[in-house]
Amino acid sequence: MVVEQSSVLRAFIALLAVRTSWAGKIVLVHSFEEKGAAIAMAATMAGAVTLALEGDPERARVAMRAGCCDFVVSTLDEALRTMKNEVRKGGSLSVGLVGDHALLMHEMHERGVVADFDTALTPLTESELDIQNFVAADLNERRALDAKLSQTADPVQARWLAAAPKFFPRDLQRLYWTV
Repeated sequence: MVVEQSSVLRAFIALLAVRTSWAGKIVLVHSFEEKGAAIAMAATMAGAVTLALEGDPERARVAMRAGCCDFVVSTLDEALRTMKNEVRKGGSLSVGLVGDHALLMHEMHERGVVADFDTALTPLTESELDIQNFVAADLNERRALDAKLSQTADPVQARWLAAAPKFFPRDLQRLYWTV
C-alpha cells in the first residue's frame, strides 16, 4: 500500500477547513482503503486521535507499515485504552481496530463512544487549490525547500510542511499549494 502524498494533502486541507484545531478530538475512519488511509494519515498530521475500523487484518497491518496508523488492535478496549491518554493530552495518534464493522459500530454505540468527526456521516469537501509538486534531487534539497516555504507559508501550509517530513521522510517529492 502506497498512500499518495497528494491524497493526504487534500484530506489534510479539508480537515483543517472543518476545524482549525483537532487536539483532543476523535476522527472515525471506516476502512484503510485508499481514501480512508489518506484521511487517517491527514487526521493524525492535523493533531487528531484517529480510530480506523478495518475488517481485513492484512490490510490493517499493511496500513500500519505504510504509516497510516501507529497501532493495530483487535478489541475496542485496547483501542480505547491507547486513545484515552492522547485525547486527554491533546496529542495525535492513529489506531487501527480490526473486526467486523457492524459489530464494532454496535459496541461503540453501546459504550457511548462518539467520534467528533465520522467520515461516513460527514464527507470531506476538497478545496480547489493549485497544488504544486517539487521533486528534489536529494533530501538536502527537499529540506531546503521545506525551510524556504515554511518562512512564507500561511498557518495551514506551515503545519503541513512541519508534519509532512515525519510521514513522508524519504520522499524527495514535496507537495505544496499556492493561494
